[in-house]
Amino acid sequence: MRSAARGPSPLRGGRNHRQAGAEHGTTIVEAALALPLFFLLVLGIIWFGLAFSSYQALVTAAREGARYGVAPLANANYNLPTANEIAQRSCNYLKSGVLGGLAQCSNYGGSTPPAITGCTDPTIKTADNIYVGVVPVPYTIAYIGSNQTATLNQTDVVVGIRKTVPIMGFTLHLTTCSAMRSENN
Repeated sequence: MRSAARGPSPLRGGRNHRQAGAEHGTTIVEAALALPLFFLLVLGIIWFGLAFSSYQALVTAAREGARYGVAPLANANYNLPTANEIAQRSCNYLKSGVLGGLAQCSNYGGSTPPAITGCTDPTIKTADNIYVGVVPVPYTIAYIGSNQTATLNQTDVVVGIRKTVPIMGFTLHLTTCSAMRSENN
């Protein structure tokens, strides 16, 4: 006896079989269009992560150098560190970063780092290096109840770092600066 159902049977390779094959082709085309965009997005996230991590290493190194520069050294009669010592301290923190330190980091035992006067100094943007500035800042204090004033000197320690970072075929020029004031002098 024959079945009352009309139309092609999926078991005999009818119309439903042909539609499933067409969907497989569509899936391959969609994947060919979407996967490059997905991989580009993933590479962009990785690139941004490396760049951000490198910048954070520079910021940490500059802050640590400035912090070290304003703290008097107990083993040096409570004098402030020299520019060489400040630059070397920054180098030590920079070496622990994702993309390493600077080539100049081994030279600060015998040579002085370039000097700067503040974070807006254009010298920072000239070449990859660690820049250190020890700037005396005079200020005047007026005594309440009298016409007397006193002039005191404080010291600003400024540490700027510029580093060129190659990431995935691109070159980034990262620059940061940190300034702290020593009120112990």
